Amino acid sequence: MIRFRLGQSWKHETGGDEPQDALSLELDGVDLLQGAGDEPLTRAVPAVVEAVSALVLGGERAGQVSLTEAELELCLFRRGGPDVELSVLSLGRSARVLRGPLTLDLLELGQAAARCGEALLRDVREKAPELARSQRMTQLQTASRRLVAAQHAKDVAATDPGLFSHLESARGQALGFRLEDGVGRSLAWRRKSLAALPPLLIGGELLAADGRVEKGLPFLMILEASRRASAMGESELVALGPSMATTPAEVFTLGLKLCFALTSRNPALSVNPYVEALAERCQEGLAVLRQPTPAHGPSGGRPRAKRSAGKRLTGPGALRRLRFATRWEKETPGLEGEGELWLAAKGPIVVTQHSAMAFHTDGRVLHRRVEAGGLNVSDDGRALVTNKGRLLFFEGNGKEARWLRDYDGPQLKGPIFRVGGSLLVSLANRGVACFSEATGAEQWRVDPARAQTGHVSVHGDRVLLATDTGALLGLDLSGGVTRFRIRASLPFTAPVVAAGKRLLALLARGERSALIAADLTTGTLLWSKELQLERPSAPVMFRGRVLLAGRRGGKVWLQAFSRGGEQLWERVLPLEGSRLFVLGLSHGALVQDSRGAATFVSSDGQIDWVLGTAGIELPHRVGPAHARGVVVLAGETVRAVDPRSGRLLAEVKVGPALTALGADRQLNLYLLMENGLLKALKLAAQLSVV
Repeated sequence: MIRFRLGQSWKHETGGDEPQDALSLELDGVDLLQGAGDEPLTRAVPAVVEAVSALVLGGERAGQVSLTEAELELCLFRRGGPDVELSVLSLGRSARVLRGPLTLDLLELGQAAARCGEALLRDVREKAPELARSQRMTQLQTASRRLVAAQHAKDVAATDPGLFSHLESARGQALGFRLEDGVGRSLAWRRKSLAALPPLLIGGELLAADGRVEKGLPFLMILEASRRASAMGESELVALGPSMATTPAEVFTLGLKLCFALTSRNPALSVNPYVEALAERCQEGLAVLRQPTPAHGPSGGRPRAKRSAGKRLTGPGALRRLRFATRWEKETPGLEGEGELWLAAKGPIVVTQHSAMAFHTDGRVLHRRVEAGGLNVSDDGRALVTNKGRLLFFEGNGKEARWLRDYDGPQLKGPIFRVGGSLLVSLANRGVACFSEATGAEQWRVDPARAQTGHVSVHGDRVLLATDTGALLGLDLSGGVTRFRIRASLPFTAPVVAAGKRLLALLARGERSALIAADLTTGTLLWSKELQLERPSAPVMFRGRVLLAGRRGGKVWLQAFSRGGEQLWERVLPLEGSRLFVLGLSHGALVQDSRGAATFVSSDGQIDWVLGTAGIELPHRVGPAHARGVVVLAGETVRAVDPRSGRLLAEVKVGPALTALGADRQLNLYLLMENGLLKALKLAAQLSVV
């Protein structure tokens, strides 16, 4: 007998918006999910019902459910008949198979999942009627009813997987592996699939040159070995089984060969998040060890564009320590924490509503402007100045205005966007105005009614204005014509983010929040998600995923969504600060809070390292900086960290008065304080250990 059981103790607890309790899967009275004692039920149960529905009603071959708190993965796989194969895996700090594979009747599992969904709906209606009316619960009710009504499972698409066996011979010190995929498990992954792990659980063995053999699941074995190898020295040995161990370099090489074998079998696996994570970790590991990447390793598709953060710091071995020395200190007009710090090609620029001061990297003042009426500055130093009913435009350090115009409109705020010969600037922090850069003629303006705050962003020929009234306007750059309008019940809280041909917009009010994706040209809504996050961070695009962090139930959560809006995973992070910042890097995402604590999460959702707080919470919003392969964390103590290992490389005590932080391509640090003092620190030394 198959039965899901839900904990009931959450009904007696006060506080918290989401029930968190035990979830168990019993097979003839034996619990297969031991350890899942504190799961968010309104997320875990819909995930179970959705995964099983895809197998029963959708004809999918693979399904996966992630239990975030227990770090368990339920992997389901159909070989083609009425049965389903279930495996329970742990992807915590020791990746391994806990249960299975067990063969279950698919229809019976579907009925058990439907009963579980209906039981949660009854509990939620009884305890939290408002939550029962949410979109998530409505979708759960529909999916559960469809499962109950199912009389038979939809047949899977007929395919001829062909016999697949891949042998990588062991030679000398190098290990090898053998994969055996006779049922076409690896072919179950498609580019739009949601179940990423089951297609990789292919049986096989690891081979040593002296004849030793370790049987199991090669992908899982090498995935775990690569994690441990990332934290080891070059000469240490990594265990791959009771009788087999090798060096970190050999583990990373073996991982890349395995990724190549899998993508050769099914090219779509090149975008499987677990394959991507293993390939990235192995490439990073070989780079740190200064070992060549195998020529037949994964190519990674198109070459990546050069990053503005500059080349990674080099040395004879792993980077261990940095030292920063004060280069210069300058007084600026930025007072009372209102100053912003920008990094231009020649050096830093400190900008306030009434002043702008640009410096060379050696400390020379390039130009300074102070205007009582207000001024707006572009990132290259050009300035719009408002003075006694006139609008003047200056270029760099020029003393003569390029043009002068009468102006009697609302006050201009924020930075200047220079696009296609036009100057775009925020209108009283709620609208947007466009001026000709050549003549100063006002080309158009949009000032939404009732709006108090508007967020302007420019993407190509589209100007996006997101307001606190819940309106998102897509404006044509040339004439300001409204090409589309999106309305929402929540206010937009951040500028819109462009992701290729799509836009991502964040809405939030109190403990309610949402994320929407729409076509950047037409405004057609593609998908929307209710997040139930408090004070969420701005969304970040990372290797085809959408990442954002926020607080829920007193905890910090990091959520990942696919391009289609499906939630891939979510993780609880050990952070405490009220404000959160997400930084997408090549091999994962770094999340920092306003107390200087940080954690790094790999692309498959696993926490790689955690760094504790650096003092009290900063009163100003200061995010992390990234340059030359080093992340600089803002806090009462500014810290430089190696994002690959979490190793602390340097720290500088600055106090809680930090207002802004920047790092340039040479890893010079610029710190702006509340009293307007700008400090410049240079990289004085680096220590690498061979």
